[in-house]
Amino acid sequence: MAMENSPQFNTGEKPGNGIYQCRFCGKFAIIKSPDEVLPDCPKCKKPTTYFKKT
Repeated sequence: MAMENSPQFNTGEKPGNGIYQCRFCGKFAIIKSPDEVLPDCPKCKKPTTYFKKT
């Protein structure tokens, strides 16, 4: 599945458990709890849109 067809979430949202990839640099963020929010991208160091990988 192409990233563009994957569900998208923004920094600050609570998308649930999974692996999310920054749309700008490709760095991954791992969410382990349903209450955890997506952080700013750890590489870009700014808010971003993530694509859900798993």
